[in-house]
Amino acid sequence: MIRGVALLGVLLMNIVDGFRLVPTYAPGVAAEEALSPAERLVDDILYIFVADKAMTMFSMLFGVGLAILLERADRQGQGVQLLLRRLLILFAFGLVHAVFLWEGDILMPYAVAGLGALFVIRLSPRLLLALALVLPAVYPLLLWRWPHLFPQGGPSASAHHRQALAVYAHGTYLEVVAFRVPNVFGVHAQFVLLRGFAQILGNFLLGIFLWRNGVLRRLESLGTWHVGLAVGGMVIGAGYAIFRVVLQPARPPSSMPIALVRLGWNMTLQLYAAGYGAALLRALQRPRARAWLIRTFAPVGRMAFSNYLAQSLLFTTAFYGYGAGLLGRVGIVGAVVLGIATYVVQVAASCLWLRRFQYGPCEWLWRALTYGWRPMVTAIRAPGRAS
Repeated sequence: MIRGVALLGVLLMNIVDGFRLVPTYAPGVAAEEALSPAERLVDDILYIFVADKAMTMFSMLFGVGLAILLERADRQGQGVQLLLRRLLILFAFGLVHAVFLWEGDILMPYAVAGLGALFVIRLSPRLLLALALVLPAVYPLLLWRWPHLFPQGGPSASAHHRQALAVYAHGTYLEVVAFRVPNVFGVHAQFVLLRGFAQILGNFLLGIFLWRNGVLRRLESLGTWHVGLAVGGMVIGAGYAIFRVVLQPARPPSSMPIALVRLGWNMTLQLYAAGYGAALLRALQRPRARAWLIRTFAPVGRMAFSNYLAQSLLFTTAFYGYGAGLLGRVGIVGAVVLGIATYVVQVAASCLWLRRFQYGPCEWLWRALTYGWRPMVTAIRAPGRAS
């Protein structure tokens, strides 16, 4: 259920900042866009309440999944070998996704960070928590000490941005793929290794800690501590996001302020996402809310992999020149409406699919490749029907 809620936030940010505009291959070169007051308001709301928070919560849940799978693998006598195979297969999925569908792929970074998690996954919960809280500081420290690793703007970057706009707005599918490949192995690889790896790994380890510590195993006896976490996490996280929107200077005078601002952002993201998660756990303790949340969001969360890839297929076809050619023609408000409508359709489609099958199509394929056998895909008995 929580994964399904997080997927909504991921979808909204991907369509607003990714699909509807030319892919940002050139750091420091933003798409020129005149925003109306309504669009500016929606953009600020997304930035304060959704941007990076949904992805952080989603990646924490990926860590929970790693911990659960390790327990099952240990019972089967396979240990981390099973997780290693599963992550390598995920990397292959991500590579195909990034090259042939959308370069904003997150599957490869997840696979790489997951492989890193295998080296420390058996550490004590305290050490896992310590690493989880320290790792988000890695990228800001790199940005401060070695800013040349993260060039911003410049004539070559601007020229590359203009070339990307022309290719994605008017190119054929093969031209888009040919243009995309060097970026996948260039800027995307830099993101994985220098910018995203430590942050994502920290989120994974926090999720592993939450599972190993038993927080998600005893929902009925949580007490009231999660209420404080929900309120505190969201207040602190939203407060810092508002600071970045309203009070942060547009151009800090040196790399050190940029790094400090990014450090504060990274360090509050986990608290903010944990606050959202705690609020959902609190809602689960209310029978009516629990029934509605599970019924609405659990199916789309169970098929998150399939739904994520379906979003890439749908929106690249809608926005790129070889499809409907909507690139640069849809504003933020229109993108949000389109994203919500798509999510509603995916919720309904996921419910219908899971009435018949146990897994989504991509989940089934991933599982089949991991275990080397065909997972059960027989029909699940629907109410009032014979099995």
